[in-house]
Order: sequence, then C-alpha cells, then structure tokens
Amino acid sequence: MFLVAFVTVRAMQIRGVPTAPVGRLVALSVGMGIAGALVTLAYTIGWMIWYEKRTGFDAGNAPVAWIFWLGPGGFGFGQLVALLLWWRKRPRQS
Repeated sequence: MFLVAFVTVRAMQIRGVPTAPVGRLVALSVGMGIAGALVTLAYTIGWMIWYEKRTGFDAGNAPVAWIFWLGPGGFGFGQLVALLLWWRKRPRQS
C-alpha cells in the first residue's frame, strides 16, 4: 500500500492537482492501518473463542494466521481507506 500511495501522490503532484498535505496522509495511514489491524485482531480472538467453545479443540494456529495474513491485510486495508479519505479531502480547483 505504501507503493500505491507513493505513486498516487507523485502522479497528482506531476499533474498539478491540488492535494492535502502529505503529512496528513502519513498520519491517516498509520492511524487507519493500526485500526484495521486491531479490528482483525479482535475478529481473530473472537473466532478463536467461538471455535474452542463450539468444537472443544484448541485454535492454536489462529495467531499465526493473524500474524502472516489477517494483521497485514487489515493494516493494508486501513491504509487504503486512509488514502481514499485523504484524496477525498483534497482542495478543489475553482
């Protein structure tokens, strides 16, 4: 997602499209990325509790799935949302 955001910002700068400050994009990306990762972590914990109560078996590898798939995916999705919010809040040309 960093590469997508970088290419988007550079393309907008080259075309002369007015943009919101890039620092705002960085702050939004970090905040929304952490929020996305926390949502997937809460989902994983909830799923583990449900699975263990439902089946009686241990969901021991679920944290590994979160570390390698759900956590980074949630962080990337949060960054995508941040990029869309940043792009939507850009100044309009008169």
